[in-house]
Amino acid sequence: MIQANGIHYSVGARTLLNSVNFQLEPGRFYGLLGPNGAGKSTLLRILSGELKAQTGTVSINGRKLSDWPLNELAQIRGALPQRAELSFEYTVEEVIALGRSPFGTAPNEATKGTQAIEASLEAFQLQTLRERSYLNLSGGEQQRVQLARVFAQIWREADDDSPRCLLLDEPTTSLDLSHQQQLLQLLRETARRNTTVLAALHDPNQVAAHADALLVLCGGKLVAEGDVETVLNDTLLERYFCVEAETLRTAQNGKSFSFRAHRSPPHSAQ
Repeated sequence: MIQANGIHYSVGARTLLNSVNFQLEPGRFYGLLGPNGAGKSTLLRILSGELKAQTGTVSINGRKLSDWPLNELAQIRGALPQRAELSFEYTVEEVIALGRSPFGTAPNEATKGTQAIEASLEAFQLQTLRERSYLNLSGGEQQRVQLARVFAQIWREADDDSPRCLLLDEPTTSLDLSHQQQLLQLLRETARRNTTVLAALHDPNQVAAHADALLVLCGGKLVAEGDVETVLNDTLLERYFCVEAETLRTAQNGKSFSFRAHRSPPHSAQ
């Protein structure tokens, strides 16, 4: 579970997050939507512990983020930023193995680590690239490797249902359509294993098809939250994303959207 209470963050005179409050439950995949500059990346960085809120608190599994030893937190919370850079000549397998570093030499870690790496290679279809240099991969391949690293970090055995958290900032970036769909389905399946999944996305149709619930940020404020079916509608898209939206009903997922821009988007968080 992730709980945010009164999160506020400013840079100079610009307010990036303003009194943000919510509670995210394990077992659910939450989509995070908002126009450019809404505060999505800042929020994810605060939830992951990369940034510290100037006021307010974040708790994970009932424990304040500030009270978690970093190594313990890394064992139950995976986070992938919008841009994950690596300048070393690591192989794909070595990059994924970095996700297991928080576990050190814990009992049975050698076996668990190997299982986690193999499962992540398979999940992201990277088996044939395992010996390739990360630096020689395409942008989409590198993104899949980074995702595999984070999934290896929160991997667990089949009989382990301890809670986990997964925070992803625009994880579909650089992925082709097939890999986007595979990732979103994997996020949904991962959530079902007692994991709180929060992912910043740009496509409302992906949220409608795969997420359980939705958070909407605009101007640094949480302007909407709740079940996708209830919250995500034409009115919300028109108000906060400045598009003419039309809800379409499909046999596959029950709801999707058609839209076109009709005016300038709202101002960034300030």
